[in-house]
Amino acid sequence: MKFTKYIILSLILVELVAPCSFGATNISATLKVNVSSSIQIKALNSKEVTSIDCNSGNMTLVSPQFSLKSNCNCAKIGMTASVQGKTTRTAFCEIDGVPCLTFANTSMGFIPSDSSIISAQHSGASASSNPNVISYPVTTGPNTGSLTMTFSNARSPFGSGKYFSIAKTGGGVLNGSVRLNISGAPASGTYLFGSDSAGTYQAIVTVSAYEL
Repeated sequence: MKFTKYIILSLILVELVAPCSFGATNISATLKVNVSSSIQIKALNSKEVTSIDCNSGNMTLVSPQFSLKSNCNCAKIGMTASVQGKTTRTAFCEIDGVPCLTFANTSMGFIPSDSSIISAQHSGASASSNPNVISYPVTTGPNTGSLTMTFSNARSPFGSGKYFSIAKTGGGVLNGSVRLNISGAPASGTYLFGSDSAGTYQAIVTVSAYEL
């Protein structure tokens, strides 16, 4: 009986005085946050108003300007333009090798036909065949932030029609502005006093990123 008591007591003592043992307690968690590619495009002068000399068709300077800022190497950006006839058509064209922008009369009763717009966008046009539509040569710049604008005859990534591609020299993030200038005499064969009625002539210029 004494032997039995001794064994039980020994087992209890061993359980109480045995040193505690713990596993490793350092656990790491890796956190990743994705920042999406983004570009901010702002029109610095969203509504430009100018005047046209009714005798010559000459336009005083109008210069839509856009700022571009990105957090990525956004190389595929474009400037497009639209003009409204019976349907919406591209407003950029090339006449005698010079980039031009086409304007159409927006006054009720004088909105041009699509054929009138097409006529005013080609070399050798006759002003009598494109009433209420006028095309003007355009230039670009000054641009900032090492941004360049290149006129392209290729199909626009935004659909049909010509456009200006915008890129940064050497690549990299964008932080600058681009500018389109329209002024001076209309393209040959696109303005005729009496054929082009008085009213408000309009073209819409848009800058968009089509791949980030």
